[in-house]
Amino acid sequence: MDKILQANGYKLTKPRLAVIKLFRRHIRPLSCRDVFLKLKKKYDLVSIYRTLSLLKKLNIIQEDKINNESYYFASNQHHHHVTCRKCGKIACVPCKNININIPNFKDIQHQLSITGICNKC
Repeated sequence: MDKILQANGYKLTKPRLAVIKLFRRHIRPLSCRDVFLKLKKKYDLVSIYRTLSLLKKLNIIQEDKINNESYYFASNQHHHHVTCRKCGKIACVPCKNININIPNFKDIQHQLSITGICNKC
């Protein structure tokens, strides 16, 4: 991840390195606030948000909307998430619809909200 930043001319600042290290350890999607809290409020929310935006722009992390909030996860494959309505558990769902062609549109992106009840609940 950090090599991609350097290859694109970005500096390896402390907040960027901390966020990258965090995403290497976590499989579960994290919101900006989750990142802020897991980094023990060491970096301000603005720095974290900017870092997440940059990592998303460089395709290092992906973004998904879960319950109307942006969550980020390290992945090189586009996928979605299903959220348990009772306990909040999140699981990955593969997606093969990354190249959707719609006449008269370009740069098409999609989001999918999936909820259910997990086996434990």
